[in-house]
Amino acid sequence: MFDIAVSDYQVASAALAGAPDAVVASDDRGAAELKPEQVFFAAENLAAKGDFGGAITLLSALTSDPNHDYRAEARVRLARIFIAKGEFRTALTWFQRLLDEKPNAGGVRIEMARLLLQLGNEKAAANQLRRAASTPNLSESAKKTLRQASANFQNNAPFSGNLQLGIAPDSNINRATNAQQVDFFGLPFVLNDDGRAQSGVGLTINGSGTIRRKIDGSSRLLAQIAVDANLYRETEFADIAATAIIGPEIRNGKSTFRPSVIGGKRWLGFKPLYNLYGLSVLLERQLTSRSQITASGSILRLDYTARPDLTGPTYTAGIAYDRAITPRLSVRIGVNAARNDANAAANAAKTIGGDLLLSRDAGRFTLYGKFGLSHTKGDAPFEAFGGTRRDYLYDGEAGIIFRQINALGLSPSIRYKHAQNDSDLTLFQFKRNRFEFALAKAF
Repeated sequence: MFDIAVSDYQVASAALAGAPDAVVASDDRGAAELKPEQVFFAAENLAAKGDFGGAITLLSALTSDPNHDYRAEARVRLARIFIAKGEFRTALTWFQRLLDEKPNAGGVRIEMARLLLQLGNEKAAANQLRRAASTPNLSESAKKTLRQASANFQNNAPFSGNLQLGIAPDSNINRATNAQQVDFFGLPFVLNDDGRAQSGVGLTINGSGTIRRKIDGSSRLLAQIAVDANLYRETEFADIAATAIIGPEIRNGKSTFRPSVIGGKRWLGFKPLYNLYGLSVLLERQLTSRSQITASGSILRLDYTARPDLTGPTYTAGIAYDRAITPRLSVRIGVNAARNDANAAANAAKTIGGDLLLSRDAGRFTLYGKFGLSHTKGDAPFEAFGGTRRDYLYDGEAGIIFRQINALGLSPSIRYKHAQNDSDLTLFQFKRNRFEFALAKAF
């Protein structure tokens, strides 16, 4: 039996009036004992009459029931009530709490994906559909629903966005060498403090907003603005970038095509560093219900305000493969290449690299790890430093996202990032360790 105190649940009285006989049994403590099935019955009646508050009160009590099936059913019903109330973020929280305990609930993942898509979070929705497809022993009805959801997968939210605020202790905020001196025209020169790695604690701000407008049944117009800022007490190290993208999104079966026009600007120390503009293209293709491939490319021109030797076009291309291995575990593998045609041949270079990302839900948390490696080869030698640039950049990242902690709609996360660049030229060698303690919100 599941005990519910009458004083706490007076709201159930009207619903219980129509319940089966022997639903209520009073004892000397003045308590009403209800079976979980009877609580569900009462909550359903209350919700049908528009008393969502009463239904939520009853179902919330069942989320602590010793029986995990009752807890799961209560969470699903709570999510659906909050959807009916238009409180989609709260509904997502209840879906996620269920999946934290029952990761193989494929049908719930499909419902969650639909809700995420309605909120404009297409990437997270697609991830949930892939994880649903990886559920072992998925029922035939769930498979049919999954196929229908995948076939009709399109983000129709008119606006979506995200915001992240954090504190970031960093061992190398200017990405400079740790060396004390460099060779300059064959002679050793001691670097001053500004030329060497500087540590600091900064405020990190990341945000983006996307507007969607329907063109026809298979295409929409997308416009996005993104800002990435790292601010420090030493204002000369402040790094701010803003980018705007606009273009159509065209869907054809399992493929999505996004050609875009890009414009942007970057500031260093609150002074203009460069302007960028160009074109980009992205193609996503669903390979199976559990995997997709993404190809991208861009042609950009970077105009440096005070460094014409760095100005010139940049060409990029990349391909990435995403797969849900299990309902809890997903992987992403990517390779990329870039060509920078700076005005000065010594600054022009080719880069090729790859990265691996693993993400795993672990109870109430999401754990992830990422590793990347890239090689840069310069076109010509730097006469002053006596050689051509040859770099190997290693970068790794690990983090934890606290999904079930929510303060004013903000979810906390902790990240550790490490980067190390090994170069033939001392000036380009650096190491960097960075922690981020952040709060994030999607809207």
